[in-house]
Amino acid sequence: MDLEEIKFELELVGLSMGQITKLINAVKRDGFDPKEMDRKLIAMGYAPTFTIYDD
Repeated sequence: MDLEEIKFELELVGLSMGQITKLINAVKRDGFDPKEMDRKLIAMGYAPTFTIYDD
């Protein structure tokens, strides 16, 4: 996924722009890991979004 796709998914989840910016900066710094991103979303009180289709 590229940054725009990640940002779009985070917007659909309902995160604020500040939260999205924080997560996008983490992706830029550490790379995109769907499981880690979902772990962060869960910690913030949101449903997992990036690994829902994993087996």
